[in-house]
Amino acid sequence: MKSTGIIRRIDDFGRIVIPKEIRKAKRIHDMDPLEIYVDDEFILLRKYDIGETPKDILDDFAEAIEGHPYRKRIMGLLADVRELLNQEKAPDAAATAIERKNK
Repeated sequence: MKSTGIIRRIDDFGRIVIPKEIRKAKRIHDMDPLEIYVDDEFILLRKYDIGETPKDILDDFAEAIEGHPYRKRIMGLLADVRELLNQEKAPDAAATAIERKNK
């Protein structure tokens, strides 16, 4: 496990704030469910996978490429994928569309 060097106190209600930088790096958004694991020495928080929808995955990807030099081009491809998903085509069709655009 990697130490961040960040120390937080637990408030009167038993809450602790996860720093914004960590939430952003791990793509944890407001109201996202987290799993809690307990070991002898550690308490581990993990983003709970509730079977994200393709739209959720695309939203996370769009956020992750913030500041990327080819962001405009990638966002154009994401728009094409979103359009295919809105037409209720198979997920494989979206992947095929991306492959064709990249050729």
